[in-house]
Amino acid sequence: MRRPDARWIIVSLLCLVAGFATSWAIMVYILESDLRRFGLLNLLGVGILIAILYIVLLDGPLKLRTFEWNEAFWPKGERFALPDPKTTKRRSFSIGQVGNSLRVSSFVVGVVVLIAGFASLIPQVESPAPEVLEISGDLSGPELAELGGEVFRSAESGCLACHGLGQEGLRAPDLAGIGARAGTVVSGQSAEEYLREALEDPCAHIVEGYDCIMPQTLAQALGPAKITALIAFLQSQGGEITVSLSAEAAESDATESGAGSGPGIVGTTAEEIMANAAPPCATCHQLDAIGAAGAVGPDLSEVGARLTPEQIRESILIPDAVIAEDCPDVACTPGLMPQIYGEQLNAMQLETVVTYLSNLGGPIEESDAADE
Repeated sequence: MRRPDARWIIVSLLCLVAGFATSWAIMVYILESDLRRFGLLNLLGVGILIAILYIVLLDGPLKLRTFEWNEAFWPKGERFALPDPKTTKRRSFSIGQVGNSLRVSSFVVGVVVLIAGFASLIPQVESPAPEVLEISGDLSGPELAELGGEVFRSAESGCLACHGLGQEGLRAPDLAGIGARAGTVVSGQSAEEYLREALEDPCAHIVEGYDCIMPQTLAQALGPAKITALIAFLQSQGGEITVSLSAEAAESDATESGAGSGPGIVGTTAEEIMANAAPPCATCHQLDAIGAAGAVGPDLSEVGARLTPEQIRESILIPDAVIAEDCPDVACTPGLMPQIYGEQLNAMQLETVVTYLSNLGGPIEESDAADE
């Protein structure tokens, strides 16, 4: 068995790099995924398989055979004999030569296991799948309100980021007792009509002392069935539940929601992506470059001077990983920013936003970020 020569080693390393690059390209451009979803172990595994394919394809034209595989697996011997597919003769091998073959195979398997084991030890960013709320028709009022409570508390709606129940001083009105008040806000408008309009057109009625910061896309993001359940929950806060949901409406809404699977945000530029997010970034953040004046979360106008691209990416995918020290109008607390953007953004959109924000205020040096 010959030892590997330098040329074979160099070509193998180049094939390994090319394999990882091809695996990453498939992940980003074909699957439109990111490392957090695809998994580092999967990336390494696919990359190694592609690298082996490249080596096999280049082995013949470049004559890079490192080992005498014929001697390793089918050397001359006297003990056993098997038909030779190329001749009519029978080739034989001994027990000792079988052991030699097993050593070669064990080495190959050991290398693959070693790489896979190392990959499994590397921390990976994981995000739990969003809870799926199944809404069926013909629910009673209390059942619909209970389901609406789950919608109200979910990261998908993000209601708790601004509203409270029995908590004053938040960015948006306290909704305790809203069921009793809703029917008296606008003359001639029932509680159900007022609440539906407030959810579908948030700026139609602005409560005194507050700004219109509620996402205009909330109804579109949740769908009619969840909006109806949310109305039932709000009516249950001191009022009578009058809203209902038919089986046909629930089934239709579920069908429409399933048809819209895929990236939840439309847009290719950072401005479009941030505007079409649900809720939009401008709802909570100040961002001078796009004229956003949100005052719930930290000011992002010069975020690139404070955070590295890695820190910005983490803040988008896992908002609670590091809690900001200063928020303009409310306390910076875990859960203030919904943890839903990792599901809404595809890999290209995420990197577009990260790059855009990183350039605001100038890129920060890694050493400076470590000091903060």
